[in-house]
Amino acid sequence: MLSIENENTINCKLGRACVPGMVTSGFAFMVLGIFPILTLSVSGYISGSVLIIFGSFLSFTISGIDLDFKNKRINNYFAYFGIFKTHNWIDIKGFNYITVLMFNKAHFIYTKSAKPTQSEKSYEIYLIDNSKENRQIIATFHHAKSAIDFAKKIAEKLEIRYINYHPEKGWE
Repeated sequence: MLSIENENTINCKLGRACVPGMVTSGFAFMVLGIFPILTLSVSGYISGSVLIIFGSFLSFTISGIDLDFKNKRINNYFAYFGIFKTHNWIDIKGFNYITVLMFNKAHFIYTKSAKPTQSEKSYEIYLIDNSKENRQIIATFHHAKSAIDFAKKIAEKLEIRYINYHPEKGWE
């Protein structure tokens, strides 16, 4: 999810910090935390609150990117509980290219009753340096056209070159 904070900054939420199974467990902990609280005892309040807080942490912590066009820097962040953001600003002046890479993301579930694998295509936008070995993720999309259009807009704003990558041919 993208949001424009102002003309010079874009926020790209990359998704939940935990894998889907842990997110589901977090919701279960929150629900289970309600029952000890209903006992109306001090130990029930404490144990229920701990379960709810832990479940909230697992379920609502997200990762993302803040991109500052004016100062040419990027912030890789975690928003704990979906609210409290960490800051780790990185200078991106050495990144001269931007590209879109396609990945097949899979989540493995090892149970007899569940579907063995959930797979989906993901199109990720990366800043690339001159050696084309170091890269920094910017955003994730589910559709190639949206990712390419957004990458070209970012390239224009950062005044860098958009390049294609083909597994057989390499960088173009």
